[in-house]
Amino acid sequence: MALVWKVDESSKVNLKDYDPNYTDKYSDHALVEEELQKLGDELSKLQEFLAAAYEVINHEQNALIYTDEDLLFLINEKLSPR
Repeated sequence: MALVWKVDESSKVNLKDYDPNYTDKYSDHALVEEELQKLGDELSKLQEFLAAAYEVINHEQNALIYTDEDLLFLINEKLSPR
């Protein structure tokens, strides 16, 4: 997902330079609902993966010496089938 505007940390922003009615592509309610559903599904998968990774790293003995493939295998074993 691309950001509409990205403001550098050290820059100053003057809100009068921006149109408060600007909606980009999100003026169509159906498109917004579809995008929110898609992002919600993606967030759910990422949260599940993060929880499984946390469980593997914190509960498996010697988890820090596993290879990346080993860790991914252990994490995927903990994920619900989809």
